[in-house]
Amino acid sequence: MKKNSYRHHFSTTTKLALPVVIGQAGHMVAQIADNMMVGHVSAIHLAASSFANTVFILFMLLGIGISTGLTPLIGESFGSSNCKNCRSLLKHGLIINGVISVALTFVMVVLVKFFHLFGQDPEVVRLSQTYFMYLAFSMLPYMLFTTLKQFAEGMEMTKFGMKFMLTGNALNIALNYLFIYGNFNFPRMELDGAGLATLLSRVYMLFHIWFVMRSHKTLSVYVKNFNLRKYSTDSFKRILKIGIPIGLQFIIEVGAFSIGAILVGQTGSKQLAAHQIVISIASLTYLMASGIGSAATIRISNFMGKSETGLMRQAGLTAFAMAAVFMIFSALMLYLGRNLIPTWYVSDAEVITGAASLFLVAAFFQFSDGIQVVGLGALRGIHDVKIPTVIATIAYWFMALPVSYYLGITLGMGAKGVWYGYLVGLSAAAILLFGR
Repeated sequence: MKKNSYRHHFSTTTKLALPVVIGQAGHMVAQIADNMMVGHVSAIHLAASSFANTVFILFMLLGIGISTGLTPLIGESFGSSNCKNCRSLLKHGLIINGVISVALTFVMVVLVKFFHLFGQDPEVVRLSQTYFMYLAFSMLPYMLFTTLKQFAEGMEMTKFGMKFMLTGNALNIALNYLFIYGNFNFPRMELDGAGLATLLSRVYMLFHIWFVMRSHKTLSVYVKNFNLRKYSTDSFKRILKIGIPIGLQFIIEVGAFSIGAILVGQTGSKQLAAHQIVISIASLTYLMASGIGSAATIRISNFMGKSETGLMRQAGLTAFAMAAVFMIFSALMLYLGRNLIPTWYVSDAEVITGAASLFLVAAFFQFSDGIQVVGLGALRGIHDVKIPTVIATIAYWFMALPVSYYLGITLGMGAKGVWYGYLVGLSAAAILLFGR
């Protein structure tokens, strides 16, 4: 098979993307399991979970975005066979992400005291606070784990991180069963139990990947004999120059969705519960498409290190085509399953009806969602991160949010009006990023 044929690009991108997609899907399946298991306690517990995760994900994605900045740098260095630089980038990435995660945790510990100012149901606020604290303390182990995972992915070892994601998420679900419901004589902690399970599973994932890397025949040379007291300011700057804009991209997009969730919460806890059901499934398809975007980042940055610009373009176009096909299939599944999927979470008829109507909107924006996330991934591969950040700001904050507020709050359309705003923002982002 010729290296410059689209068939070759499709095959290679699939091999890289599939482990990332499976790992991302595994992460979201664990989160969906959280929601299902908490939802069976009560709809108000599901709404509290939605609110806490809406706030937490802003901090988490800033951290993940900064750690993601490591991947194109590692990919470029790996493509040019600069192993010494790969090792240096990993060390500096761990230092940066360790410091940032501690700072973000501190901010979250303070923020939880002000949850009552977000205009949510008082019972939702009360139930969400301890759960949120468990999530906050899971930030450090999760960010360090992500740094190690992104390093391996930059070296085209995407199967490596997938294994730890899947085992960690399986542990999370098992611990949920024990802590949420109090099975096998464990204390019944309900929503707080889901938070404790998340914290413990993320600590496990960090230690597991670290010890395996130290004995791995290829990766051990990069993680042994670290001297954290020796560092380069220039290396910090290189990582942050790419990582901070990527983190901002994540915050800009997900922040708009989070504010949308807060707007939904102001219309009632049942609408918020319906929103949480649909956003958890829509996030699953998004993260699976982002696996294709991650593969595009890896392949394009590798070709950039080899100065093969024609192959860079072909790899990017292949990723766009793959995402488009996958998301059209996802849209069909959401449309057909709109009445069935909500029943997996709750038995409340009002929540089920509300979720079904939101699934219709989600089905319409699947294609745009896939195109925009691959666009971001492809552009990251050539270190183009500043203009995409501006595009994301325009699409989500100057287009999506005003439409969400006007339709959802001003016109009283509730959750469905907010989701129409999402449709507008994602469509604009897809057009602008593909054009870029």
